Amino acid sequence: MSIEVRNLTYIYGANSVYERKALDDVSLTINEGEFIGIIGHTGSGKSTLIQHLNGLLKATSGDILYQGESIYGQGFSMKELRGKVGLVFQYPEYQLFETTVLRDVAYGPKNQGLDEVEATKKAQEALLTAGISETFWQMSPFELSGGQKRRVAIAGVLAMEPEILILDEPTAGLDPKGRRELFAQICELQKAKGITVILVSHSMEDVADYVTRLVVMNEGKIMYDGEPASVFVRYKELEAAGLAAPQVTYLMHELKEKGFPVDTNVITIEQAKEEILKIC
Repeated sequence: MSIEVRNLTYIYGANSVYERKALDDVSLTINEGEFIGIIGHTGSGKSTLIQHLNGLLKATSGDILYQGESIYGQGFSMKELRGKVGLVFQYPEYQLFETTVLRDVAYGPKNQGLDEVEATKKAQEALLTAGISETFWQMSPFELSGGQKRRVAIAGVLAMEPEILILDEPTAGLDPKGRRELFAQICELQKAKGITVILVSHSMEDVADYVTRLVVMNEGKIMYDGEPASVFVRYKELEAAGLAAPQVTYLMHELKEKGFPVDTNVITIEQAKEEILKIC
């Protein structure tokens, strides 16, 4: 389902000496089934933006429409919205609190009104989808590794069967193998269920490899919004905004400068491999 952000402005500490505009007249439409990446330097507004999408923060001005209905309208159910728009925080510890992994993941479905049996079944399915085997289900979530905690936090959101999944730095602290495995599961889930995925990341390689649309935040505004290749071609402007492009982008430009006939618009390792093999 779509979310439409209209002229969204958010001010921290309004009418105080600490007043700071975190979002400045942001408009954005997120379409059903998209895999969107959001990048930006620290303080650019990206985390503030995603916390508005499921009502954790309320706009200072502007509006957000979910399925064409204002989430600030009278009678709109924020509880229902948070079941449909699931947010996985950067630090999984913020979302884990129960005595066992299984109970933790089952909490969301229970809160939606499911009975013990149904909620447990949803939790088990979500844990398997997130790559957490039955071996860990009766353990305390706080006994798990950082990567396992992250997967359990994702499972806790998946158990509520969201239509939109928001992931804030989901691979932070994971080794390359763990990152690949996690993204493989996210991509499989997105394709199988047709859910919308919004990925907030500092890794240009991750967004280059997986997202189909890229939104760049800078000083509370949207700087760019388009296909990843069309955004990363502006790598010098990104650098001026405190960001970068994937390493592949720099490599291809260096090869081009040395006279090799390569396409500088490629952004993934596989694409670069194909280009280099053409000239070998």
